[in-house]
Amino acid sequence: MSAHPEPLEISAGDTARWRKTIDSFAVDDLTTIHPVADGYALSYSFRSKEGTIDISATISGDDYLVNVAAATTAGWKAGVYTWDAYLTLGANRYKVDSGRFTILPNLATAGEIEGRTHARIMLDAIKAVLENRATSEIANYTYAGKSITKMTHGELVTAYSFWKSEVAREERAARVLNGEDAGRNVFVRFATPI
Repeated sequence: MSAHPEPLEISAGDTARWRKTIDSFAVDDLTTIHPVADGYALSYSFRSKEGTIDISATISGDDYLVNVAAATTAGWKAGVYTWDAYLTLGANRYKVDSGRFTILPNLATAGEIEGRTHARIMLDAIKAVLENRATSEIANYTYAGKSITKMTHGELVTAYSFWKSEVAREERAARVLNGEDAGRNVFVRFATPI
């Protein structure tokens, strides 16, 4: 079986396509199946608090091909989904893979959206409280079961440091995904021995 060919992100309203190769699969110590040759169907189940999605792959040569039309993904709700992949033949079903992916909102049809990550929202809210400029909406934001206006100054500073490091981690990851420098280079100089 190859590494996960499943996408990490899909934008609602875009066509979703990927190819899954499963050469063989050990059912138990005694049985190994060859999914395509044996006629097994591949299906996916995606679950999140946003909803449920079930899709089936088609056989394409020695692989499985997933092809979900843009009109179908347009109805998918944005959020983080957990998925399982199954091989099925008759009454037999075997889980062969699992993972997580994010469905992004369709920006072409979305109205206004909150483009900040959760970490950035928390950092901005805590910063506003520390600077005494929190609006009632920010002041009523709840973190770890506690309204941020009810947190002590020390708790706010600790939370601010935590969320600041989370935002920095997200920004580094985004730079790497965009092919940019992550900003964590270690420079080394070699000198000739004396």
